Amino acid sequence: EFMSLYAANNIIRGIANYETDVPRIGGIVLNSRGGQGDEEMVEEFALEVGLPIVARIPRHKGIQRAEEMVVPFIEAYPDDPLSKTFKGLAEMIENGIERHYARPLGEEKLESCVLKRHRQRSLK
Repeated sequence: EFMSLYAANNIIRGIANYETDVPRIGGIVLNSRGGQGDEEMVEEFALEVGLPIVARIPRHKGIQRAEEMVVPFIEAYPDDPLSKTFKGLAEMIENGIERHYARPLGEEKLESCVLKRHRQRSLK
């Protein structure tokens, strides 16, 4: 949704303020709420800011259940395919994920990138 991408863009902007000649961003984790067109919106944003999507976390009832049990998802559901996704993300970070330079979008570009798609969906 727009506000999540707005927040992500602000984080990228903050990193850009302190970035020197060393890239600092590993990529985007797409944490889906399951809305229509959400993945496409994040994919377009990722393309515009020049960052890879390093993991896709689908909406999953087990995440809330694990939180209620006060245990990590991979402990509560070790055989669930989503646990493999979390473990893969952890391994990427531990092994030194490729870093990218921060390239935040300006307000107009962010709105045209993200909101135009949202407006098109809501007009249908």
